[in-house]
Amino acid sequence: MTKRLFIFALMLMAAVGMQAQSLTGTWKTTMTEGEEKMDFYFIFTQSSITIKGSVSQFDREVGTIAVSVKVPCTYTHSGNKLNMKTNPDQATLTIDKMDFIGEIAEAMKKSPELKKMIKDHVQKSMQDSKGEIVKEFPQGGELDIVSLTDTKLTLRDSTGETIHFTKVR
Repeated sequence: MTKRLFIFALMLMAAVGMQAQSLTGTWKTTMTEGEEKMDFYFIFTQSSITIKGSVSQFDREVGTIAVSVKVPCTYTHSGNKLNMKTNPDQATLTIDKMDFIGEIAEAMKKSPELKKMIKDHVQKSMQDSKGEIVKEFPQGGELDIVSLTDTKLTLRDSTGETIHFTKVR
C-alpha cells in the first residue's frame, strides 16, 4: 500500500511539473536602450503567439503618451526549440493613453476636437512609420528555450543573447 501511494505521489508530481512548463500564457520582459524602456510581451496560445511592445513617454510640458504594437506570429515548439514566424503585415499600432498637462490640457478642455485632431495625427504618424517600427521587433526564427518554469522563461537567440521573461497571466 505504501509503495503504491509513493508511486502515485511521484506520478502526480511529474504531471504537475509537466503542466507548469507550458508556454501558454502571457510572458513579459522589459528592454532598455539608453533612457528608453519598452515592455515586451510574448502572448502564447496553443496555436499562435502575439508579440506586443508597449512604450510610455512623459514630457514635463506635454504629458504622457503610451503606445503599443502587436505583431501576430505562428510557432512550433519541439523540445527546447521554439521556431517563430512573424506576420509583420498584420501588425497593429495602438495609442493606449494620451494624458496632457498644463496649457495643452487647458486648450483641450476648451476645444475637445483638438485632442481628436492630435490623436489622429499621432495615429497617422505611427501608421506611416509602421514598417520601421515593426522592424525593431524580433523577426522570427529559431530560439532556444534555456529554461522554462511556471513563472520564468529564458530564451536565447542565434546571436547568443538571452532574454528573461516573467509570466504575468
